[in-house]
Amino acid sequence: MAQPVTYGVFSSKNTVYNGAQHGWGIANGGSITIHVTGDSTITFGCCAYGDHTENGWTTDGSQMTLATGENAELTYTYTGAAADITFTNAGANEAYLHSIQVVANNGEKVYAKGTYDFAADYKTTHATSILALNGLEFVGDKENQIIAHSYGVVIKNNGYLLLKVSGNCTVTFTGSTYSSGNMAASVETENAGTITPASQSVVVTEDKTGTYAFNYTGGAATLKFLCSGQAYTPSVTVTYN
Repeated sequence: MAQPVTYGVFSSKNTVYNGAQHGWGIANGGSITIHVTGDSTITFGCCAYGDHTENGWTTDGSQMTLATGENAELTYTYTGAAADITFTNAGANEAYLHSIQVVANNGEKVYAKGTYDFAADYKTTHATSILALNGLEFVGDKENQIIAHSYGVVIKNNGYLLLKVSGNCTVTFTGSTYSSGNMAASVETENAGTITPASQSVVVTEDKTGTYAFNYTGGAATLKFLCSGQAYTPSVTVTYN
């Protein structure tokens, strides 16, 4: 049986959360490194404020300009094997990003699989509302939804995780003793299948290693996990049965 694939998210240098209006600030000379598993499309949600120096957003062999409109998008297409792609702010001032989405571009439907490790090699950071990566998507209000520290992603009250799955599977969350509240599970795709339990506590007895899990039975579907409280989430694993 093949070992689960571990997906990193991204790491950063000289960046800071600038608040709900501007999102993630990347200083002059600051950079972000995004891990991709192969051919991918990376979409940056831009801010109307901050640096928009022409050709000021750079990566190996490419120079781009961050879009000037509020929530306007800049798209970068990568073709190649698994790699770490570093984007650097070469502009004179701090640049702002509202969101980052990474989608595998292999011509096939993308489903969540393996382990998404948010607290280890590649740390999540502040993206104001959405972080999407290879079949997984976090959605929240614009305040501290995605936080970089050793506890990985913090899913705050009414924030939720969407997972696109291809069939029968178990979704396992690693949690924390500092979490609070519950996680409610539902199937967003009509007539696709069932998920159990419908809700359970996000508090575990072993900090950062304890887990809680949900079992899905059915065909391809989008699963929704809605937090009431605050769920510290070092990792999420999708295991197909």
